[in-house]
Amino acid sequence: MEYKIFKQKTSDNINYDFIDNLTKQFDISYLSALLLSIKGFSAFGEVETYLNPNISDLYDPFLFKDMKKVMERLKEVIRNREKVVIFSDYDCDGVTSSIILYKVLSFMKVNTKIIIPNRFTNGYGLSDESMEMIIDEEPSLVITTDNGITSVEETEILKDSGIDVIITDHHTPPEVLPEAYAIINPKVEGDNYPFSELCGAGVAFKIACAAVKFFELDFDISQILVFAMIGTIADIVSLKSENRTIASLGLDLIRNTNNKGLNALIKKSDLDKNKLNCGNIGFQIGPRINAAGRLDDAKKAVRLFLSEDEKEVDILSHELCEYNDQRKDIEESIFKKSEEYIKENDLLETSLILYVYGEDFNEGVMGVAASKICDKYNRPVVIMSDSEDGFIKASCRSITGFDIFKCLDNSRELFSKFGGHSAAAGFSIERENLDRLIEETNEYARKRKIENLFYKRVYYDTPAIPSNLNVKTSLELEKFAPFGIGNSRSILCLRDVKLTNVRAIGKDGTHLKFSVLYNGNYYDAIGFSMGHYLREYDFTKSFDIVFTMSVNSYKGREKLQFEIKDMDYHDVDLKEYDKAFYNNFIKDLDNEDYFYPEEEKLPYSFETTIEEYKDKVLIIYNRDTFLRLIKYLRFKNYDYKISYNELEKEENKINVLVLPVSEIGEDEVVILDRPEFNDYESEVYKSAKIKYLKTSKPMRSVKITRTFFLYLYRKFKLLKITGNNIYEFINNIRNESDVEINYFTVRLALDIMKEMNILNYSLENDKLSLSFKKVNSKSDIEKTKIMKKLNNR
Repeated sequence: MEYKIFKQKTSDNINYDFIDNLTKQFDISYLSALLLSIKGFSAFGEVETYLNPNISDLYDPFLFKDMKKVMERLKEVIRNREKVVIFSDYDCDGVTSSIILYKVLSFMKVNTKIIIPNRFTNGYGLSDESMEMIIDEEPSLVITTDNGITSVEETEILKDSGIDVIITDHHTPPEVLPEAYAIINPKVEGDNYPFSELCGAGVAFKIACAAVKFFELDFDISQILVFAMIGTIADIVSLKSENRTIASLGLDLIRNTNNKGLNALIKKSDLDKNKLNCGNIGFQIGPRINAAGRLDDAKKAVRLFLSEDEKEVDILSHELCEYNDQRKDIEESIFKKSEEYIKENDLLETSLILYVYGEDFNEGVMGVAASKICDKYNRPVVIMSDSEDGFIKASCRSITGFDIFKCLDNSRELFSKFGGHSAAAGFSIERENLDRLIEETNEYARKRKIENLFYKRVYYDTPAIPSNLNVKTSLELEKFAPFGIGNSRSILCLRDVKLTNVRAIGKDGTHLKFSVLYNGNYYDAIGFSMGHYLREYDFTKSFDIVFTMSVNSYKGREKLQFEIKDMDYHDVDLKEYDKAFYNNFIKDLDNEDYFYPEEEKLPYSFETTIEEYKDKVLIIYNRDTFLRLIKYLRFKNYDYKISYNELEKEENKINVLVLPVSEIGEDEVVILDRPEFNDYESEVYKSAKIKYLKTSKPMRSVKITRTFFLYLYRKFKLLKITGNNIYEFINNIRNESDVEINYFTVRLALDIMKEMNILNYSLENDKLSLSFKKVNSKSDIEKTKIMKKLNNR
């Protein structure tokens, strides 16, 4: 049994009035407006910019503090007819950034040469071999792209050779910066540039824009914006702010590009030029460009995009596609050998960070394989191999929440070369230093309790809204594209659903196809690479699913489909939780005596807190936390007792109290989350000894509108058909409402109607009886005690 954590992403300061106004201003569904608010938008102008990116949204490139200095140096280059070398990296970001600068400098008639090192013979960055190549060219100026920010000594050597160095990079700067002529890097401390997440191609694009402005060039920037887009998407930087603008506009412009090499590569990749999206760039175009540098020489990719010769671009684009096919085969081989190494050396039991060694691993592909291993085992991974210079070279990938760069930087003195960022890094090391590195980095991880991050976490943005599960809303959400890091597809969650007609499809039953029964409706669903669940899961159980919405078009007909991101089953009966949730809310509508503690909260993860305090009473408020707790206790095979509203302790068991309503007494308790409404009741905890887990206040899950209120009133006529059973009644009326209809919302609506003198009701053994009253005047539901509490949470 696998333990999965389904967790809603936290989002502070959700403004529900703003959401309502968004639906009217932009004519979009409530779900679309809610998701925009979750993304952090709080003004119409921000949303307009997000939905309709424009070139005018880009920041002034002269906000970089050294940009004017760079332009003045280029002015000298032109006046003195100096030679310039562009020195770049061998990945897609490096290739595209060098193309961008070359095109604008060539337009300015600057004598320009691109030098890209060979990964295998020259190594990364300004190595001794690379500097020899630069010096042999006898330039007066070197401009680095996508590298150079850590090259302190190398910059001095070039300066001593009479060469000025302008460093353009986006990687994390070291404490001591190179003494270059100028540095353009948005991450440099003290720089005035307002956006720090540009990639190398993005930085190069800003320099090109500055040149167009400074020199008043009649230069069409659309031809380089396309390459900035490719670099931005392929380098997996955050698609927010400028990056989103670059990616969005570039995707539009690529459809009309006249670059022969790019058109040839698109064609060889079997892609429709008019339908290219972020996925096509990230998973098909980018990898082909990367493959040249991974397996042979990145200069072939550069030649492809600069060539005007039809025959040459045909040959080069074909070679890049062949390299990519080879890369896939090598990657699969490294992946399988890595898995064997992990099992043979029992690494999952003995090491927090997985160090994998293969003497003949292709260093150009190790990073891609490391990503796959990292995804599979949810552990930081370091894949290593021997290099020709006698060192061990490594590619590292990390998991969410663990900064691999900081971890390795703690042992920086052990490396001959080192660089990277929070999610990925690389280094070279002498073999005799390896054991010490493994020991130090594992100790670093241990002190930071990394094992708490090993459980699979499945994040979603918001629970789905029933009435918005349709083609129209799905198409609205497509307008949030391009998707990537920092602007992911909106992920929805449905709890407690039934899956029907479950079957494996595709080669060897790789994928899973089924229908989701929710709120009385059936929805088509597909789970890619989830065919194994057919053997592992009991599909008679209830499921929680997280998914994105998409639209399938067939013979002119559009149909909604759920693309499942993950799923998990449970057999927890949530009826008792729903009743407890209602009792806790309704107990004292007039109570204002709540508190939220100022004292320090427990610094542990959810699971560690349970382990540390399982002899105390564990208190839960929210449904997500409740399910997470029960799944964990079952995963660990613990014996436990659940009490709802009132504590009923049992000895020798883990005691869980759900949504307390009366004084607990002098027990020691640990509160694992925060209530959705108000905070902790003073009366309940006045005698208890309390510890608190640090947690965020959950987003509002309950929404009752006048429309829902009237809808429910009209549906009461169906009560008799269901034998007056409240749960059968709920199941029968769920399919048309914009509110998730459940026990809680129905009970609150009934109480509101009772307060407004519309009806009386009784509920006993789940049997609901109604008696209606004559209504003589209109009442405002917003003035009822329940609505005030709902709205003031």
